Amino acid sequence: MSHIIIEVDEQIAKAYSQTDKQQQKNIGIVISSWLKKIVNTSTMNSYKQMLDSMSDEATKNGLTPEKLKHLLKDND
Repeated sequence: MSHIIIEVDEQIAKAYSQTDKQQQKNIGIVISSWLKKIVNTSTMNSYKQMLDSMSDEATKNGLTPEKLKHLLKDND
């Protein structure tokens, strides 16, 4: 794998730095998959379709609204 640098807001950077290495790896996998879809898709019908696709994949990987709420609450 290669590394890239992406600018994010301060809250995201802080939350990410406070997660353990496994969570950081999981986040990297999700972001890599998302970027791959964007780069490999010549035309995206709409922003909503992209968000729906990301939501479906997150759900398929076990992310539920409750887990997301818990993760976001833990990072506040």
